[in-house]
Amino acid sequence: MKTGILVIGAVGSGTRLATQILVENGAWGDFGHVQRLDGFDASLIKDEKVVVIRRSLPHLEWKDSRSSDAPKIKQFFKDNGFNNLFFIYTRRKDEYVAKSQLLSHED
Repeated sequence: MKTGILVIGAVGSGTRLATQILVENGAWGDFGHVQRLDGFDASLIKDEKVVVIRRSLPHLEWKDSRSSDAPKIKQFFKDNGFNNLFFIYTRRKDEYVAKSQLLSHED
């Protein structure tokens, strides 16, 4: 059975680390900012059994549409025979999110 995994969470919440752990333990995917499946090219995964895709949910100023891809990713997995789907949601404590937002906007 083919397994599709979507790792999703806020920027800085550990999505890259979670994805890296999955990739280093046998899942096909990318944990960097650029991912080969950003274009939904099914030919890249035709022989793969476990595939992971990572998405970070941006803060307000980021206009990248990839953050709204969860339904597309689910359908992409289903269309390509990945019927065993897992969603991993990463989260940071609210106090750390607030601190990082304040620090990232200081001049």
